[in-house]
Amino acid sequence: MARLLIVALLLSFCFGQVEGLNLAYKKPTWQSSEKYSSDNAVDGFINRTAVSNQCAISEASPIDITWMVDLEAIQSIIYIIIHYRTEDVPFANSIYASRFLGFSVYVSNTTNKDDGQLCYHESNQTNIFEIMKLTCEVQGRYVIYYNTRRGNEHKKPGFSSMAYVELCEVQVIGCPLGFYSMDCAKPCPHGCRHCSFLYGTCLGGCNPGFEGHHCDIYRRSE
Repeated sequence: MARLLIVALLLSFCFGQVEGLNLAYKKPTWQSSEKYSSDNAVDGFINRTAVSNQCAISEASPIDITWMVDLEAIQSIIYIIIHYRTEDVPFANSIYASRFLGFSVYVSNTTNKDDGQLCYHESNQTNIFEIMKLTCEVQGRYVIYYNTRRGNEHKKPGFSSMAYVELCEVQVIGCPLGFYSMDCAKPCPHGCRHCSFLYGTCLGGCNPGFEGHHCDIYRRSE
């Protein structure tokens, strides 16, 4: 509990108020190859060095690499925070930044990224940081990190020749399905298919028989 409080305080310092729950904490994980366990990315420790043995690290791949976490149920996600490996050296223009370049994050209801929604694809080298906070207000069960060096990706300026997983912590912030608010204590309106994380307004339409921004108006059939 004390460790989680420290993590929350660190995030609050970096990003302001932290809303929602970390839905990825201690959930099942998998990655294409393992040099250091994929579980290290959801253990609650934020230490961006391999020597700490607290990062999920893969073998190098000349093709592509995948890491994923199973949230064990479809959840309402608001954003995803990635803490990348740095080895305590300046991140910009480092070898670790070159390995991070070009990554994508998907949210899917299956283990196949192509069945899901692309939340983020990194394509601007000036916006790559060791901590990436990605807004992604979607519902899904699997959060999938993917990077590739297929085609000409490995020839792009600044890109590493090989693809890697070097994730020291991945936090999936949101609420269990059907709830919203910063503490996830408020149930979504009964008529909602899916409600906004912060305000409870309905997203994706109302259930049959309901209408209004909060799908809380019952429409009587004629």
